[in-house]
Amino acid sequence: MAVFGKANEAGRLAGVRVKTWAALLIAFGLAACAGPQGPAPFTDALFHDSQFGPPTEKVGTADVFALSDEMRRFISENLAYRFTANDARILDRLVTALNAKGKLHLEYDASVTRNAAEAFHARAGNCLSLVIMTAAFARALDIQVDYQTVDTDAFWSRHGNLLLASGHVNATLTSPAMDGWWHAQPKTIVIDFVPASDVEGLGTHSISDQTLLAMYMNNRAAEALVRNELDNAYAWARGAILEDARFAGSYNTLGVIYERKKQWTDAEAVLRYALRVAPRDTRSMSNLADSLDQLGGKEEAKHLRERIAAIEPFPPYYFFDLGMAAMNKGDYRSARNYFAKEVARADYNNEFHSWLAVAEFKLGDLDHSREQMAIAIERSTDPEARQRYSGKLAMLRAAAARARGDGKVEVPADAVTVQ
Repeated sequence: MAVFGKANEAGRLAGVRVKTWAALLIAFGLAACAGPQGPAPFTDALFHDSQFGPPTEKVGTADVFALSDEMRRFISENLAYRFTANDARILDRLVTALNAKGKLHLEYDASVTRNAAEAFHARAGNCLSLVIMTAAFARALDIQVDYQTVDTDAFWSRHGNLLLASGHVNATLTSPAMDGWWHAQPKTIVIDFVPASDVEGLGTHSISDQTLLAMYMNNRAAEALVRNELDNAYAWARGAILEDARFAGSYNTLGVIYERKKQWTDAEAVLRYALRVAPRDTRSMSNLADSLDQLGGKEEAKHLRERIAAIEPFPPYYFFDLGMAAMNKGDYRSARNYFAKEVARADYNNEFHSWLAVAEFKLGDLDHSREQMAIAIERSTDPEARQRYSGKLAMLRAAAARARGDGKVEVPADAVTVQ
């Protein structure tokens, strides 16, 4: 976590690298963490409740910021101040607790979006979950909390035929003015769950509580969609739109859900609406082109894809897919070059590093193979993937040790394959 100043307060704390797991999609995809693109007249004709069953999980935002009993105990034992509650120093105590070296020991886990109580219990979450947990504590301590998106490039990942992207959101906390026998001005601190160097100098956009909650629900819709739980995904996406009708990502998510149900006409309608809200969103364009193909609108689909290519000539995973094709042909040198291109433009992606490690191994470069596998572990946002990569790295290190000892390299077959 990094904490850096805004207004009249500055400082940095070391911490964990985390990112929001929100969804966008290109060719079957979802929309990510971005602020409202502008108002558009909303119509509930975009919803088709009769096509879906009731959700099998609780859907809503009533408990997003709710404090659990263990959170209340944590406040009482670690954050309560012996002076007045309306004390600027209460903010410092909360910041210290949130620091990676502080009391909470937070870890990054992109596997699920959690509410405040769940994130606190797990001591883990994606960036959005940790911001929500922070906000819950701040509210309980009468600290003002505001939210903002950060102008970063999207962080892409792929789950089957879903191509997901994440944006970034952080929080600003403002202390109450000091009362009592002396007076101090309120101070504002930005709480950001990435290293300060990753976000310094980047633009930000303030977002409302409603937009943050829409992002939360959209994330939950995306996660349900990955699990192919379409009734749950629909309920979450519907809720996100009702929470903030200006948040474009939720419409794109809903369009993908309709496509999964092969409700192509419904998908077309909602994706056209998404483009009214965010006209240059290539994810919605790509999804709309897919629906138009199914409905016989081949010419319009072609024009949409030409427009996408003009905006984004080398889409996410473009070089990665070329690298995988080269691997399948046994052309490991070309594969390494393609994977290296993806690493150069998307260093955050653990999958790119892991496959670059495999290509380096195939070319006999054990040192670079180990280096890339180690980076894959560092970049991974999934605990299971980190464990898997750690096993691969151990095998590669053992192989390197044997090579240094007798010049021979013997590595189990699964050491050179990334699941």
